[in-house]
Amino acid sequence: VMNDLFKQYKLEGIVAMPYTMEDYQKDFKERFIKSLSPEDIVKNLSNEDILKNLSKENIRHLLKDLEPEERLQGLKPEEIEDYLKKMKK
Repeated sequence: VMNDLFKQYKLEGIVAMPYTMEDYQKDFKERFIKSLSPEDIVKNLSNEDILKNLSKENIRHLLKDLEPEERLQGLKPEEIEDYLKKMKK
């Protein structure tokens, strides 16, 4: 921590305002996250966390390459039938 702080002060010169531990932790997290690969970030997230941060448009884009059978997996037959009825109208 001390070496890291020293490097920061050396780069920025004398800082006029106090630099708190909270400031340091925030700056450190931002630099650390930027150093991670997307794969490192994603492997530490749950599927739910990933999905809740995707827009519907992004989800549609991801699903477009799936076969129809793959898209329908997990749906109840009644849900599929209701959708087909709506599409026929």
